[in-house]
Amino acid sequence: MALQTPTPVTVTTAATLIATPTGGTSYDPTAITLYNASSTVVVYLGGSDVTAAAGVPLAALGTVSFTLSAENVIYGITSSSTASVRILQVG
Repeated sequence: MALQTPTPVTVTTAATLIATPTGGTSYDPTAITLYNASSTVVVYLGGSDVTAAAGVPLAALGTVSFTLSAENVIYGITSSSTASVRILQVG
């Protein structure tokens, strides 16, 4: 598995695709870490229908790690403003 250079994604008040696995399958998942580079804006994580009211919060300057298989994707949304989320993938 190769370590991929962190990629920034700008998350807005509309559901924004943050992460998809790179070549991961149910037998060979992709490990990812998300970092919210905003010092003030919370990003809410979920599926394509994520909302700020129902998403899982990723705190300002916070990190979270996941293992994604081929059928999984992560979206994010903010309640106001924008945030830069950086994605580190192994796989």
